[in-house]
Amino acid sequence: MSIAPPGYTTDEPDPGSGSPPADDRVQYEFKSVQALRGRASSAKTKWQNQGWELVSEYQGTLRTDLTFRRVKPKTLGSHLLSMVATVQRPQPKTRSVLFASGALILVAGILAIAVGTQSGGESPKPSAAQTTAPAATPSSGPDNYEQVLTTGNSPQVAALMKVSDYCDGTIAPVAGEIGGKTIEFDGSIADMANHGDYDTRYDILIAPGDKGPDSTVGPSFKFEDVNVFDLNFTGAAPSAVGVGDRFRFVAQVVKYDQDQCLLFLAPVSTSVR
Repeated sequence: MSIAPPGYTTDEPDPGSGSPPADDRVQYEFKSVQALRGRASSAKTKWQNQGWELVSEYQGTLRTDLTFRRVKPKTLGSHLLSMVATVQRPQPKTRSVLFASGALILVAGILAIAVGTQSGGESPKPSAAQTTAPAATPSSGPDNYEQVLTTGNSPQVAALMKVSDYCDGTIAPVAGEIGGKTIEFDGSIADMANHGDYDTRYDILIAPGDKGPDSTVGPSFKFEDVNVFDLNFTGAAPSAVGVGDRFRFVAQVVKYDQDQCLLFLAPVSTSVR
């Protein structure tokens, strides 16, 4: 499964006669979202509640492609462009007044920077109390190893595996808490596609539990741009890997993409169940 392309913008003039001025043209930003089978409705509700309008929907075999749009909020740059368009053709006297005002503002800004630089002086030297740090004590022994988080020893992981919506708002904060840490869980392959133009590298969607593409519980995990050897199988490795296969995964939490509702993992080890 490939990540949908980032949002892009387009200009669409308001209906009516003639060509409207640049500052009156409606600008839209677009978002593409891919939802697993059975979860398109919750994805549509989520983005529509945030002000996005559904533009198109394509139902695939395992997932649905949704495209949304909303009016792009005006930025400082657009306001400046509007101001430039307004004063583009001033009368000679107005133009001279505008240039004079701009020059005064520029000079004032330069003077303010110069005064700030001269009055800054040298930074005060920290006291001995501030510069003295406690000596680091190296740790050793078994306690120095990172604990692998599971549903049994981590309330965060236990809650994560039970969410009823893969776009649930609780996923992002939990992913932030366990980011960079290693988790272990029983899962199954929900979808698998070639990464870009590669024949032996894949994007793999993983669902908690045993239901693969029919899973409706837990977040959507993703291994991106990996080959079968990257899964680091322990014990007997399968002759092939495909949708619906069940494994015990040990992986590092990389990041959560809130737009795509995908929790990215890096494989550490995999074993057949």
